[in-house]
Amino acid sequence: MVKGSIAASAPVLAFSGSGFSFYDDGGNSYWRVVTENAGKICAGNVRNAMTYLLNATVEALQVSFKLCKVPDSNIDVGLWIVNAFDSMSMGNYPFSSNYLTDDPTVFLPANPIAAACNVPSINSPLDALIHAVSVFSNASKQEKCFDIPRTSELDNDRFSGPLWTFQWCSEMLPEEFYFTMDGVKDMFFTYNKPFSIDTIVNRCKELYKGLRTDVEKVHRLYGTPAEFLGKLENVVFTNGLLDPWSSGSVLHSTQDMQERGIYVMNISTGAHHVDLMFSNPGDSDEIRSVRRKQMEIIKFWTNKI
Repeated sequence: MVKGSIAASAPVLAFSGSGFSFYDDGGNSYWRVVTENAGKICAGNVRNAMTYLLNATVEALQVSFKLCKVPDSNIDVGLWIVNAFDSMSMGNYPFSSNYLTDDPTVFLPANPIAAACNVPSINSPLDALIHAVSVFSNASKQEKCFDIPRTSELDNDRFSGPLWTFQWCSEMLPEEFYFTMDGVKDMFFTYNKPFSIDTIVNRCKELYKGLRTDVEKVHRLYGTPAEFLGKLENVVFTNGLLDPWSSGSVLHSTQDMQERGIYVMNISTGAHHVDLMFSNPGDSDEIRSVRRKQMEIIKFWTNKI
């Protein structure tokens, strides 16, 4: 029934079990891609500002970030900012996009990470963060104040929403706000360190009564990465290298994989599944080339039916 597939931005290596290494560093490689997108200067500004933020009073943070109410904690504000950088990295397209704004009339700028890091002036340590978060959270230019998620809320797990949280708890489908940040290899602060499966399992029990979190389900069903990649045929793995999910994807192919019709196409100018987006005047030549190659491969598959 299925002849082949395009696996765009597919983090199939970001699971637990024998042969999987994604969680050796707690999934920190995800946040390192976000940091690399920002560049050294911006990352340094963000890292310094995060240190200042974590030591400020919550009342001062409400004023600085125009929050609708006093936040419960500095961590809530910090994670709200991390989420903005996370979302802009996934949506770091070379064209303006409304993919991650939740409103079809509101667009992020092209290369939003660059826009977020282009701070007009820094008069206070928080200016870099205020500017960056506004590029994402106030893309409409209409927000008077911001309501931010609370880390104490269990019902929607802050930024992921109930769908992705359930996928994490039931399938261990990777969810970035459980990954480790350390404030050294990434530009943020220490969070979820050390990475703890037990903490995740207990949180899932709180969220979903009676649900058993099977942390090695994917490994049990499909084997090690080498085993399941060794069985595949006719799959195109495409990765926008600006997309932090590329940290858990298949980035290289062997001669044996190619002989079984497994292709790997990495797009240096692309973000989250950019190859599946509609054509856009802002597309890079690289993006257009990958789409043409995909079409050629699909035609080859269908002609063999």
